[in-house]
Amino acid sequence: MFSPGLVYDASDLDWLGYLEGLGVGTGTDVPAIDPSGYNSPSIAIGRLLGSQTVTRSVTAVTPGRYRATINVPGVKATVRLSILNFGAAGETKQFKVTFTQDTAASGVSSTGNLTPTGGGATVRSPIAVTPQGALAPAEVTGSGASGKVTFSVTPGFAKFPITAYGLAAGPIQPGSVTTSTGTGRPGEGLPDPGGRRDEGPAVHGEDGQSAVHSGHGVGQGGRGRQSVDRGHLGPAFGGRPAQPADYVDGHLPGRGDHTRRRGRDDVPLPEPGKPLDVTASWAGVNAGTRYAGYVEYPHGVGTVVTIN
Repeated sequence: MFSPGLVYDASDLDWLGYLEGLGVGTGTDVPAIDPSGYNSPSIAIGRLLGSQTVTRSVTAVTPGRYRATINVPGVKATVRLSILNFGAAGETKQFKVTFTQDTAASGVSSTGNLTPTGGGATVRSPIAVTPQGALAPAEVTGSGASGKVTFSVTPGFAKFPITAYGLAAGPIQPGSVTTSTGTGRPGEGLPDPGGRRDEGPAVHGEDGQSAVHSGHGVGQGGRGRQSVDRGHLGPAFGGRPAQPADYVDGHLPGRGDHTRRRGRDDVPLPEPGKPLDVTASWAGVNAGTRYAGYVEYPHGVGTVVTIN
C-alpha cells in the first residue's frame, strides 16, 4: 500500500504564482513567486549566488517524529527545523533550507537529496543547485594605444578576488577550430598550449569576433588541455565544425596590473548577487596590434579582454 509519510501540498494559487514567477502572464492578481519557492517535493535553484533560502510546507499522512538530513556535494546546505513532530494526520508544518556556495564548480549542477525519516516512512526529495562563481561578460573589447573599458560583474562570493593576466600581443595566424569532439578542442592549425593559465591563443572568427568563451581559451589553466568550448563559439562559428579562424599567437604574462577593481575607498565590499563595476585599463600598446588578456574571478569564471 502506498504510504508517503509526508506530502507537499500545492493549490491552484501556488501554480499561478509559479507561472507568474516564470514571467508567464496568467491574467490574475496572484503575486509572482520565485520558481524555487514553489512548494514541490523537489528543490531546484538554477543560479545560486552566495546563499539562498527556500521554504517548504509538508503535511503528515503518517504522524510521528521526522528528522531531516540533507546532502548536496560542494554546496553547504542546512535545514532549519530539521526535526518535525506531527501529532496527527493532516497536520502541516514548515521548514527552511539554506544553500550556500562552497567548493562546487561554477555553472555545473550539484545534485543531492533532502531526506526526512520518521513515522515508519522515508521521504526523499531530490535537489539540484547550480552555483555561479560570478555573472560576467564572456568578452569585452577596446581599442587604441591607451584606454579603459568598464563592465558589470555580479559576484557569487563575499570574498571575491579579481586577477588580471596580460596583455599579450602576437602576430595574427590563420588556423581553424573544429567542434567535432565533445570538448571542441582547437583544431588543425591552432596550437594547444597545454592548459597553462599564462599562455594561449586568442581566437577570432572570420567576422573578427572573439570566439573564446570565458573559462576556456585565453586564461584557462590547471584543468588539463586548453580548449575552446563548442557551446560558446557564438556567431563567429555557430557550432559548425572546422571553421576558419585567426588567432593571436601570444603568451599571457602572469598576474598583471592592467585590470583592477576599484578600491574599498570607492565602493563597498563585494556583496553576493549585487553587481559591481570592474575596469580594465591599458596604456602604451601599439594601436595597430591585436592584444588579448584575461580577467579571472573565483571558481574558473572569467572575461576575455581583446584590444584593437
